This record gives sequence, structure tokens and C-alpha cells, in this order.
Amino acid sequence: MIDINYASELGLKIEGKLKGQGVANIIKVGFTALPPFKIQGLQFDEQKVIAVDISSFFKKSFGLEAVGVLGYDFLSCLVTKIDYANETLSFYHPDSFEYNGEGKVIEAPLETTDHIVPMTADDSYSGKWSLDTGSFDFYSASRRKRRFCS
Repeated sequence: MIDINYASELGLKIEGKLKGQGVANIIKVGFTALPPFKIQGLQFDEQKVIAVDISSFFKKSFGLEAVGVLGYDFLSCLVTKIDYANETLSFYHPDSFEYNGEGKVIEAPLETTDHIVPMTADDSYSGKWSLDTGSFDFYSASRRKRRFCS
């Protein structure tokens, strides 16, 4: 997802003019194509993404500057490290990731938008928990299985 105003600043063509229901109001929705891009040797194909006014929502709701939301297309290609204690999010190429911290590595492959992982909270509550990092079941099963990177 990309902020519609930021997409326009980048010169991306916005197609489609729809109205959608946001958290508290009606929002303008469009679509745009992100061109192919490369991050440290990982190639991403061109992708069609939704374009909405997310920057004002994030600013108003959380006091954050945000111009996009990373989803399955991006996250399924990388190892994602969430360091809650230091409030950092890091991405690694799957072939070169090696964890050496004090925490635990959780095997939670992003094959669908559901993440079921074994967890224990407060040394008392153990079981398989749903880990929600913001995923939403928007794409059909066939689209979720398509790779957008190589």
C-alpha cells in the first residue's frame, strides 16, 4: 500500500477512483504500479498496489510519518527481525541471515497471511498463538502463492 499523495509526488500514475470505507470515514482509493526495484541483490518485480491517503491517518492516529505499508509481496521474500525492546524492524536476505542474539528464532514462514507460532507468555500461558503483524487476507490464494521477488 502506498500513500496516494506520495505516489503522485513520485510521478506514479494513479488509476481508478473508488470510494472505500476507512476506519472512521469514506476514503479515496486508487491503484498504481510500483516499478521493479532492487534491494541489496534481491530483485522485486513490478507490482500493482493500492493507493490511499494513509499518511494523514498514521499522523493523526499514531503521530508517525508513513508513506507506505509493507505487505506479503515484500515480507514473503525476506527474513524479518522484530526487536520490540529496541523498537527496530530489520530485513535480511534469507540466504545470509544468521541470528546471534539473546532471543529466540520463531519459525513462522509467511506462506499465507496467517502466522501460527508456538509461544509462552508470562512463563504461564503456552500454546500455538496467532501472530498478527498487520496482515490482511486481501489476496486470493493463487496470488498469495505468487512470488514477487527473486
